[in-house]
Amino acid sequence: MKIALALLVLATSRLSAQAFLEKDSLKATVLRVIDADTYQVKYRKDVFNVRLRNPNPKDTIDTWDKNLRQARKQSARYGISVDSVRALGNEATTYMDSLLTGKKVILRRYPDQITASAQWSYNRLLRGVELGGLHLSSIFPEKFRAK
Repeated sequence: MKIALALLVLATSRLSAQAFLEKDSLKATVLRVIDADTYQVKYRKDVFNVRLRNPNPKDTIDTWDKNLRQARKQSARYGISVDSVRALGNEATTYMDSLLTGKKVILRRYPDQITASAQWSYNRLLRGVELGGLHLSSIFPEKFRAK
């Protein structure tokens, strides 16, 4: 189901779904930061959401969340208040917004992302995101990472 939905989203776009998923890297413009690890980008005339992914898939990036439902889960998991989680999530989003919005980034597909299902999560394309030659995970402040 997830694969079919991902392909449907791409198929309704001007890009060929298969051609897009096969690209190892592409340059896109960040239109907005949805939250600290999810960005809306424009590639040519197409707009889609990208979820930040680390080069090593076992080393995930989990940022503090501003969404109440997710913040409640993180609050229970890490033993801090929901308000603190949401405040950190908002701060992280603001930080990434100031860093990325309007900038050109490189979206990178990794070798383990061969299938469409390995490239999608919750209707977001999973990609490494590079700004100025640096992967965002290497410049992402530690205080914005959920521990």
